[in-house]
Amino acid sequence: MSESSENKVLWFNFLKAFTRALVQINLYKPDHPQVKQALDEGQALLAQIGGTLGGEDFSLTLDNDKLLVNGVPLLTADKLPNSLKNLFTKFRIQTISFASGVTGEDLMALCQVQAFKGEAKAFLEERGVDRIKLNEAIYTKVGGTQPEGAGGTGSGGTGGAGTGT
Repeated sequence: MSESSENKVLWFNFLKAFTRALVQINLYKPDHPQVKQALDEGQALLAQIGGTLGGEDFSLTLDNDKLLVNGVPLLTADKLPNSLKNLFTKFRIQTISFASGVTGEDLMALCQVQAFKGEAKAFLEERGVDRIKLNEAIYTKVGGTQPEGAGGTGSGGTGGAGTGT
């Protein structure tokens, strides 16, 4: 896909509609008019984007603090809306791929996954969503043992220096 400004406008418009749907589905029921409008708009924009791709998937990748669209850098992570960034980080998603024919229901399931406690892939599979694929970032430990304090939930950082025993 080329990096033409017309394509980038489509990408940004899709991101806006998708982000709006992510936020609104937390505020309203899925059949609320504002949610439906955002999902319909997202579906229409995906169809337009798909028309420019010649059958290829449309992908969003969060990598090294950059959002890539089909491999083309679009935004730095600090410019992404929190709802979109959280979707990637909560489920360790590296890439979201949209195949042609994504429906509003598919997008709704992807938006609803943010409230799910399990694995995002399983949530989508349970709902029969097969046109949206999630590729997870998998981190492995390299080398021997993990250093003390690594891999936990943080140091706690409440301020005290400890007793030094």
